Amino acid sequence: MSKFKLALIVLLIATIIIQGYSSYVYAKVIETNSAAYFCYIVFPLEHEPEKYWILTEPDPYILEAIEHPGNWTEPFFYKDSTFWFTAEWHSPEFPLTSEFFQLVPFKYNGTYYDYGAAGSNTRIRVELLDEEPEEYVNLTNPDKYMLEGIENPGKRIAVKFGVAFKGPGSPFQYNGKYYACEVMDVLLECPSHEPVKPEYTAMALAGVWGAIGSVYFLKKRKAKVNLIQS
Repeated sequence: MSKFKLALIVLLIATIIIQGYSSYVYAKVIETNSAAYFCYIVFPLEHEPEKYWILTEPDPYILEAIEHPGNWTEPFFYKDSTFWFTAEWHSPEFPLTSEFFQLVPFKYNGTYYDYGAAGSNTRIRVELLDEEPEEYVNLTNPDKYMLEGIENPGKRIAVKFGVAFKGPGSPFQYNGKYYACEVMDVLLECPSHEPVKPEYTAMALAGVWGAIGSVYFLKKRKAKVNLIQS
């Protein structure tokens, strides 16, 4: 076996390994991102704190917290919140939970606010069943999370922090259809960057294969020309 053919075999094996690993890592990023849902909470302050910053362009998520002080907001994907990236963080000191993060107080429209964020670590997923199960319960008054799951079968629905969600516990019937509900606890993480996507890896590997193919083609053509001339 020629060295060139051996190099092609090694490259083929490397291509399969690299592309497979890239797909796996990207899938883990999607899984991690799906877990990165958080809730905001704010508390108006009656005094001017020693350290604060000015909020000038609030996003809808922090506005919801400002409009309902002392209450957790509905979950949001952290990358959708511009406030998430502009707020000034410091070490967690708020005694609610180890998953609670606190920010340096801010001032908005003349009021000072203390503020925090906590991870939404509960997800539900509702699946539509094809057949009537042997045992089921009738669901007559689903809460908003369950209703969202029913309207979006297969989608993971984030539950607000602090809400003790209790599903039906078994297959259920709602509006003449049968469903199953899964309640999940997720590990929260906010990835700071994303690895190279599989399609980008494939493009790079395709470039390598194209370069090697061109070299091989030119080599074969040169050998053929030399054979004809001789």
